Amino acid sequence: MGWGLPPKSFRPAKHAPGLQRQFRQKTDVDRLHQSSDGPRLLGHAKFMTQSFALGRATLTEQQAIIAEHVLDQLVQGVAASALIDVRAPIEWQRASIPQFINLPILEDRERHLVGIAFKEQGQSAAINLAQELTAPHQQRRIAAWRDLARTSSSGDAIVMCWRGGLRSLVACQRLAEVGVKTRQLRGGYKALRQVLLEHLSDPPPCLVLTGLTGAGKTALIHELNRLPGAGMRTRWALDLEEAAAHRGSAFGGDEAHPQPAQASFENMLALQVAEARRTTTTMLVEDESRMIGRLTLPSVVLKGIATSPVVILDEGLDVRSHNLFDEYLRAPLAAGIALKDLHAKAQKALASIRSRLDREAPVIQGLMDKAFANGSEAEAHQLWIEALLVHYYDKRYRHGIARYPREVVFQGDRAACRAWLADYLQHQAFHG
Repeated sequence: MGWGLPPKSFRPAKHAPGLQRQFRQKTDVDRLHQSSDGPRLLGHAKFMTQSFALGRATLTEQQAIIAEHVLDQLVQGVAASALIDVRAPIEWQRASIPQFINLPILEDRERHLVGIAFKEQGQSAAINLAQELTAPHQQRRIAAWRDLARTSSSGDAIVMCWRGGLRSLVACQRLAEVGVKTRQLRGGYKALRQVLLEHLSDPPPCLVLTGLTGAGKTALIHELNRLPGAGMRTRWALDLEEAAAHRGSAFGGDEAHPQPAQASFENMLALQVAEARRTTTTMLVEDESRMIGRLTLPSVVLKGIATSPVVILDEGLDVRSHNLFDEYLRAPLAAGIALKDLHAKAQKALASIRSRLDREAPVIQGLMDKAFANGSEAEAHQLWIEALLVHYYDKRYRHGIARYPREVVFQGDRAACRAWLADYLQHQAFHG
């Protein structure tokens, strides 16, 4: 016997109070919700079969957990419960929550076909088709939920769907029948998204780590986030590039690890803010522009970066070119990426900024091609990397600094900045 849910009309999610002005750009998921295909793809497939019919008593007795308590688990870094998102992959790809694992109750094609059946033939035909499509897969999907729950430290599961409705309730019931304790996320993804956005809309005061490209700002952020704190999980600094899966420059993309959807990026940032709020009264953040790859920084974060005091990480050209050689070549080669593929990626990135380099572009191109033709020797590659820094990145950085002047509270090399920031952040630790 398959499973299904009665079709329901779709109403787009709204941001948390106060965020309408701050999030002016629609995310991918918002566009889908408001498109003509939104109800068919995201609404019509919320169905249950008659064999899973639920009475009022079942709904009221089902154990639930509120979004704020789920967030309490998320900020610990590893939730005690297995976190299961039973929405369809198309929903997951457009808006996910960190640490939740997508194990859908219905695959995209199943939801799509049932939606068409409902639209063209009515509810009865849709239910019959749902039973037919899902029957061969029901036990396998229940087993996948059960196996994931058993890997958690508590042996139980928190189950989430779009609005905390029938999909997650059905999953909870099926898991209970195979001996797994479950809790349904009340309000589903929408409720947890709202709680996260409330954190993102009101972050702690910021201190900005800035410096020329290649100075090692991201590496220092990672090191500082390993400083001990009062809780099990500490977050002294936002890691924007980690959340965006991008290094924030023309050469910063990684095709093997594509960027998340805009809504997922915002959710990751919001979780980082929630972690930081429980660690420190002042949050460190790396200096970034509005766009990180194809993702847009939320305006509240961008405003914090543009108006907060700064610490300048000051390193010479040789150190910076060496750092970028490690990032552009040494690390990817060690990961098994072929030299010719790295060359093609570098050529593509250079082509994307050629118009801003003017007469220097052919020079850098020549140095790059010569270096790659001779292998992975550091000295040769640092020549084109240094030219790229001097004629492109450094000019853009100095233009930005001049355009948005901010108070400088400290300036030094990596060792000096690390020592100063470690002492400063420890004094900002949140103790209550």
